[in-house]
Amino acid sequence: MFNFRRILQKGIDHPLGDLREAKKLLGELPLDDPLKGLHELNSWLAFVRNTEGYRLSDRVKLFKLLGEAVQPLQHALVSQYLETPRMDRSRENRLWLRIFESFRQLGEAYFDCIEAAEASPDDAAAIREELPLLTVRAVRALAEQDKWLCMRYRPKDERIWERLAKLYRFSEAHLFTLGVVAPYGEQKGYSNVLLEFARALLLNVAAPDKLLPDQIELADRLSGHCAGGVSLTERPEADSMFYIDLSARKPPARLLKGMPINPAMRFFAAAPTARKLQALAALVKAGALPDEVDLGGFAPREVMEVIGHLERYWAPSPSQRRHARKRIVTRLDVIHGTRQIQRTIAAEKQGLVAADEEELLYREAVDMKIYGFVTAKTRMLKAAAAAQEAQADGKGQIESWVMENVSECGYGAVIPQLDEDWVGIGTILALRPEGGTQWSVGLVRRLSRDREHRVYVGIEILAKDPLAVRLWPLAREISIPENLSDAQAQDHVCALLLKPIAGCGETDSLLVGSGNFVAGKAFEMPIRGDKRLIKLDQLLEAGQDFQRVSFVDVHPLRHG
Repeated sequence: MFNFRRILQKGIDHPLGDLREAKKLLGELPLDDPLKGLHELNSWLAFVRNTEGYRLSDRVKLFKLLGEAVQPLQHALVSQYLETPRMDRSRENRLWLRIFESFRQLGEAYFDCIEAAEASPDDAAAIREELPLLTVRAVRALAEQDKWLCMRYRPKDERIWERLAKLYRFSEAHLFTLGVVAPYGEQKGYSNVLLEFARALLLNVAAPDKLLPDQIELADRLSGHCAGGVSLTERPEADSMFYIDLSARKPPARLLKGMPINPAMRFFAAAPTARKLQALAALVKAGALPDEVDLGGFAPREVMEVIGHLERYWAPSPSQRRHARKRIVTRLDVIHGTRQIQRTIAAEKQGLVAADEEELLYREAVDMKIYGFVTAKTRMLKAAAAAQEAQADGKGQIESWVMENVSECGYGAVIPQLDEDWVGIGTILALRPEGGTQWSVGLVRRLSRDREHRVYVGIEILAKDPLAVRLWPLAREISIPENLSDAQAQDHVCALLLKPIAGCGETDSLLVGSGNFVAGKAFEMPIRGDKRLIKLDQLLEAGQDFQRVSFVDVHPLRHG
């Protein structure tokens, strides 16, 4: 194997053989290309880790230097990843792998140094002052690996949790668990081993598999903000709600009454954390976040949504299922994409021609009657409809999933591995038992993968047997179909009328495409020959290509 010490002794020039030369090399990193720059840094970390002949103190200096250089490149790629939720699959893979690998290399580097110090008293003495910093950096790098696995809904990596446990016990044994350091410079804040470990614990007891990737990032930031309220005890106390077994290679879990206790277990409560979270929520509502609270630029509405999620899962009593699951194995037909769902249900249930096609034919007829030619606006709408049609056809194939369990309000299913790229938390679906005739509309609420790479989803059913409807904007008191001219013509809105299952929802709602919700806007909604006048009320939730909205019935204006 390449002997670095021999090279240094012989005076052979090498960029990573001298700290000053290494600094020069880092100055040449392509900062304008973070993907390439981080790849180079990952390879340099691996080189230093795997090259024999370094003194431990020299290795630590290089790892500290390389770790500092990694930070801005990591930040740039993380921002790209989170700010582009639907990117090309190959690019998403490259970004995720490069980010994850950088945390892996850092974690390995720092952990190797700590293990070497444990194995040799002389080496330990040489880097004694560096041990708190190295341990904090190692815990952070490992916790980041766990978080990025969460973003891919991957199973827990036992090796990560084994090492986190070892590092925490190492800090306990050497009495620096609370020792404050600046992990990557004072301008980036101070921390200690307990804070970094507690941050990982809090994220893992908050059901991250029910959150979107950007929400997982925000939940992690909120966990970091609240980690100062966590203390780990060797015995369960009156308010202890969770535990971590430092000998079990597993993430933390909720403490159950009567469970056996062993000396390797550490216990913590979330009540102090909940108080910090409530105080933060008040600041968010008031728009008065202090500068030191970094929530990554998320909008207040997004922050409050994730805070609500954390409050539920950090609560003293665990979140309970409203309805028991039953083991039923069968196949489900599945369609995704709001437009395709609407078209399929309209055609199968009500025998309707595609709503856009019917409307465009009508517009063409009106144009010809009024002007003697098809207007540019109608031609533009036809072109847009054709493009959307091609897109819908491309992703509108009916897939076959295996349903494993069912409750009153949802399904648990397994996704074919090759067909699950489009699936995410909040994806809208139409589902029906294979061979059935009735569609249901649901949302993916939970997603996870097992070690055999099977993908599992939990689906909340919003409505069974939805009704395809068209919402016609009102012109004065008269609906558009009765008073259509080029000056007044407005497009109708395709929607699905969702009636909640008894015990699973509170109110009727409408499923429309993105961008169609305007609070207070009035429509005529014909249903089976009757004309129902409604007004859009609230946006209940939104996804990549849909909005689910509530509405109220209104009475038509009367002239005196």
